[in-house]
Amino acid sequence: MTEVGAFDATGYRQRILSRLRGAATLDLSDPFFIVDLPVDVDDTALIRGRIAALVGFWNKERSPNYKALSAELARHRGDLEAVLLDPARRADCAAKVKAARAEADADRYGALDSLAEKLVARYHGLPRSRLPTLARLAKTRGLDDAAFAEWAGRQHVIEDGAGAEPLPAGVRAQIRGDLDEFGRLTGDSSRSATL
Repeated sequence: MTEVGAFDATGYRQRILSRLRGAATLDLSDPFFIVDLPVDVDDTALIRGRIAALVGFWNKERSPNYKALSAELARHRGDLEAVLLDPARRADCAAKVKAARAEADADRYGALDSLAEKLVARYHGLPRSRLPTLARLAKTRGLDDAAFAEWAGRQHVIEDGAGAEPLPAGVRAQIRGDLDEFGRLTGDSSRSATL
């Protein structure tokens, strides 16, 4: 089982209330998220203690950003307890939550995987110069820096010379002249248009 720390009001506002506030409606389908407990929690006393701490927090919350949401959450205490304090309902809910979270993760990583697949097909690896763009895409899909770094760590990243100094103009002119000469000698200038 995952270790559960003491209730942290500031962390709860940042991790939980900010996401709940951003939703169109209050969704109680993931009570583990709302109560800030791991899905594999199996300690009734711990669950009771966390809910009691949260209800106290919700009732005292005065921030204009979260006051109405906290009051609504406090009204749903019974709904949360009904699921989390009943071992059979908790296990059933945990299975549904795990499946929903896995599906959401697949959706979040899907756009990244699709773009990476195209880049790998073209460059035979994921060019390092494309990582900042992919990181921005990851943020728009709800992935934080740590999740993106973990994803990038599983990719075959190649060095693509980003930031490399271009060849001096004289060297580029010599190469262009040699390619033009090669095109004249072979009679097919399209083969020598570029390396």
